[in-house]
Amino acid sequence: MKDKEFLAAFIGLRQNLRRMASRWLSSEDDISDTLQDAFFKLWPRRDSISDDNAAKAMSVVTVRNLCIDRHRHNSHTDTLTAEEACINSAVDTVSEMERDEQYRWVETFVAERLTGMQRKVFTLKEFEGMEVADIAKRLGISPEAVRMHLSRARKTIRNAYEERKRD
Repeated sequence: MKDKEFLAAFIGLRQNLRRMASRWLSSEDDISDTLQDAFFKLWPRRDSISDDNAAKAMSVVTVRNLCIDRHRHNSHTDTLTAEEACINSAVDTVSEMERDEQYRWVETFVAERLTGMQRKVFTLKEFEGMEVADIAKRLGISPEAVRMHLSRARKTIRNAYEERKRD
C-alpha cells in the first residue's frame, strides 16, 4: 500500500480507533499515545498491506492489543521491580511477535478461505468492532443470519488453526 493510501486509511479510522481505545484507557494522553504507537508499528509494514480493508483490520487489531498492553502495564507497574520489568518486556516482545504472526495468519485465512458473507460479517464484527444489529442493517440481513455466519466463520477459523498447530 502506498504511503498516502495508508495514511488516509489510518486517519479515516482515527475517531473509531479513539473510541475503541477509550474502552480500555481513561487518560486522553494514553489514548493518543496508543494511537501514535499503533501508527508507528504499522508504518514499516505498510508495503505488505494490500488494501483499505486490510489496513483497517490491522489498525483495529494493533490498537486493541496496544490498549490491552497499556492497561496491563498501568495496573501492574507499581508492583514490578526493575528486573521483573526487564524480563516481562522480553517475554512481551516474543509474545507480541507470536501474536502478530497469528493475527496475520487469521487475516490471510479470512481473506482467502471464508465465504464472501462470512468474511464480511467476521471483518465487521471482529476487526471493526460493530454490533450484530448494526451489521445486520448494513448488510441487509437478519441478526440471526449475522450470528450464523459469524459462528460458522469462527468455527472454520478455529478448526483450521487447530490443524495448523498440529502440523
